[in-house]
Amino acid sequence: MLFSEIEKNVLNGNFDIGVLIHENRLTYAEKGLVKIADLGVLWKEHNDCALPLGCFAVKRRLQLDYKKAIEEAIRKSIIYGYEHLDEVMLYIRQHAQNMSDDVILEHIRTYVNHFSVNLGNEGTSAIRAIFRRAKHASMYNLLTEPIFID
Repeated sequence: MLFSEIEKNVLNGNFDIGVLIHENRLTYAEKGLVKIADLGVLWKEHNDCALPLGCFAVKRRLQLDYKKAIEEAIRKSIIYGYEHLDEVMLYIRQHAQNMSDDVILEHIRTYVNHFSVNLGNEGTSAIRAIFRRAKHASMYNLLTEPIFID
């Protein structure tokens, strides 16, 4: 089911529970829903690292300098957005689905954070942890090539 339909289906009684993501995880209580568990908190408790929420990926066959240029463009874009938040908010409000500014800002801080600019050791450890979990669950074969740009 499309993630944006889950909350409505729980509220309508079509499902007893659902996993809410994106802005719905910030607004569910206003609609009378109750949190059973926070999967991010559970992940951190079981893995002692942050939960990887998404990623940017490029094809392995691209030249390293091209990969680094893409990475730098994304990094600069994120930094620009934070440095020009008023400008960014105007754009986001045009596309947000009934979100208050507080919810928009919390959403940004949750999903576009310091890991988005630089994974660092903590971020790369988190990604390696999710790959280990996936391998342990037989969800993929062990990668033979590095997954990070050095």
